[in-house]
Amino acid sequence: MLTTCVVLKLVLLALSVACLRPSHADHPNLHGGSTCFSTRADSSNTSAFKTNRNSLMSLLEEQGPRNSGFYKAEVGERPDTVYGLVQCRGDVSAQDCAACIKDISQINLTQCVNSDNAVHWFTWCFLRYSPQKFFGQWEGLAVGFSHENSTAENPTVISQGMNLMSQVTFEAPNQPFMFKTGSAGVGHNETRYGLAQCNRDLSKSSCGKCLTSVAEFHNRWIGNQSSWTTAGYGCLMSYNRYKFYFNYSLPANGAAPTSASHPGLQISLVAATAVFLLLLLPRSLL
Repeated sequence: MLTTCVVLKLVLLALSVACLRPSHADHPNLHGGSTCFSTRADSSNTSAFKTNRNSLMSLLEEQGPRNSGFYKAEVGERPDTVYGLVQCRGDVSAQDCAACIKDISQINLTQCVNSDNAVHWFTWCFLRYSPQKFFGQWEGLAVGFSHENSTAENPTVISQGMNLMSQVTFEAPNQPFMFKTGSAGVGHNETRYGLAQCNRDLSKSSCGKCLTSVAEFHNRWIGNQSSWTTAGYGCLMSYNRYKFYFNYSLPANGAAPTSASHPGLQISLVAATAVFLLLLLPRSLL
């Protein structure tokens, strides 16, 4: 049963709030949004749960950059177990991955300290924790926003751009780290760039379903914009008029997702570019 507050951080920031640190000018790390809520009346108030959550955040911050940008763990014993996952975008360096996770930790301390569930989207990384085990699930939630440099595209460009996004989302589930980028010419010496990525705890099938879901969200709420991002609990898609991702090289075979269980830690673990952001809760929370 959903209790206390559901903090839907609808980021309509045309102010310099999103970036918590200096970043690459061409590839800024922006705060896309956060949602914090509690599912049990007592879980977020126990000292054991808070200790486990703090230990989990430290563990994700430490191990995420060390494990190719992905780490999941569970900390503590029931009923105060906390499950968490962090993932950085596939083109982001270990150094930038670490910095992004630290940014999330700061946001979490100010926005979600009294919540037992939290989800944070940044440009470079994603973090989620919950008292329920959610690994391997994507749950159908979507969040989307267009960027301040976005303009309405003409139908021809939209068609070519959507062909690009269809291609990268089709290929992403079978790629190392379930991560794929691409570009396409759209006429008049213009190029559009796309990116798709799934959380690496998902199966290939679930990855495809998640990307389909966020694509449908885009079509419904964003439409013909030239610069946008849509994301869910398990995947994301981004599209822009400029090359917004870093040059990168992934191994032929992506490293296996790394996870850990730490029962002993229980107590004894924009320049804001968002013009609008829409957040839809899963049906189970309504």
